[in-house]
Amino acid sequence: MLPEISLIKKKRLLAGLNQKQLARLSGVSQSIIAKIESGKINPSYSIIKKIFESLENANQPEEKKCSELMSKNILFARSDQKISEISSMMHKHSISQLPIIEGKKIVGVVSENTILEKLNGGVDYSKLKLMKVKEIMEIPLPTVNMNFTAKSIMPLIKESGAILVLDKEKPIGIITKSDLI
Repeated sequence: MLPEISLIKKKRLLAGLNQKQLARLSGVSQSIIAKIESGKINPSYSIIKKIFESLENANQPEEKKCSELMSKNILFARSDQKISEISSMMHKHSISQLPIIEGKKIVGVVSENTILEKLNGGVDYSKLKLMKVKEIMEIPLPTVNMNFTAKSIMPLIKESGAILVLDKEKPIGIITKSDLI
């Protein structure tokens, strides 16, 4: 059941639309919208349905895509780098994880949590900072296509803390929890 026809103008104004915009969204002429709002005509069910559907969709914010949310400057670490190098890089750039590459292939990730877990597990800091990244790296971050929506990546971000955004198998960005807040 559709709402009362008299609510069209109120819903249109609440959506921040003028008659011309509503006409374009619903595929109905502006003059029809004006006549409906003024009570001069009694439109068909299909016209009213189109108008109310358009008003409903106008109130729904468009979901952002990964390409709009991502940070484009991805910093990578190499698996043969020392932990001291990458921890300095992470501190300098205020980032909490670094994807690890070998050649053009992403082979893992090192995060602040990874380093802290090693320290908490009893590894001496002076020894840890001399270790190679490949000795402590974890599995690579999940990857998604740049056209995925924010809503669709939420479970991945929650689980891994970050994801890499790909375009044709090439990393073009990274999204972290803080990018979604």
